[in-house]
Amino acid sequence: MESRLAYRIQELAYGALPANIRNMLVEAGAKHSKIRSAAGRSAQTLLMPGTTLIREWDEREYRVTVTPDGLYELNGQVFKSLSAAARHITGTRWNGPKFFGLRGGKGDAQ
Repeated sequence: MESRLAYRIQELAYGALPANIRNMLVEAGAKHSKIRSAAGRSAQTLLMPGTTLIREWDEREYRVTVTPDGLYELNGQVFKSLSAAARHITGTRWNGPKFFGLRGGKGDAQ
């Protein structure tokens, strides 16, 4: 958060980056990112590292954090997908993005 605020202050003081530089940085970030998008995966499920998803289940709060490697950490245990984390929490199969409220479905109202 601090780096984003610092960038915004610099942007206000000195002006924004030119569009061609901004595009070059976006392309370089996508090219070198350790997070690879799978075919058919929506943009909503591609989460920035450090993002924490909070879900209450069975009167208990769970926090899943996206790691820099694009994995999901829950209480020190690392999962390859949100669905695997949801399965660990509930003991049954879930669509992870639905469970954590990133898509419409069963996970939104509980």
